This record gives sequence, structure tokens and C-alpha cells, in this order.
Amino acid sequence: MTAPLTGRIRGHPRLVGDVVAAGQALVVMEAMKMEHTLTAPFAGQITELSGQVGALARAGGKLVHVQPVTEEEPA
Repeated sequence: MTAPLTGRIRGHPRLVGDVVAAGQALVVMEAMKMEHTLTAPFAGQITELSGQVGALARAGGKLVHVQPVTEEEPA
């Protein structure tokens, strides 16, 4: 997931290794004097978080990587 616009990272509600469902908050940014919550587009596991809280994220810059969760076949 990349930053949709330039803004400050205000929080990472999840950590690397967390499993998330589609729609769960991943990154909170502040841009244009508004708070923007970026959510998971699909279920998966967070494998990477980029940028520290308080850092400036540039539009198009990488923020978080979510590895899709695949359904395992029953044995």
C-alpha cells in the first residue's frame, strides 16, 4: 500500500506479523489538516511497515506491505 497523498504518519494501529481482515485500519495519516485512515484492501498478514510515526510520507511512497492470506485446503 502506498500513500495516496503527501502527509505525516500519525499511527500504525497494527504491527508486523499481525493478521488483518479487509477493511481494518493499517495506517493513520494527517494531510491537508485532515486525518486519513488507510485500510486493508484484503485479508492478509502485515510483512512490512515503512516510515516512523511523525515522519513525512510522500505521495506514492510505500507505507505497508500486506501478504494475502490463502485458504488452506483441509487435509
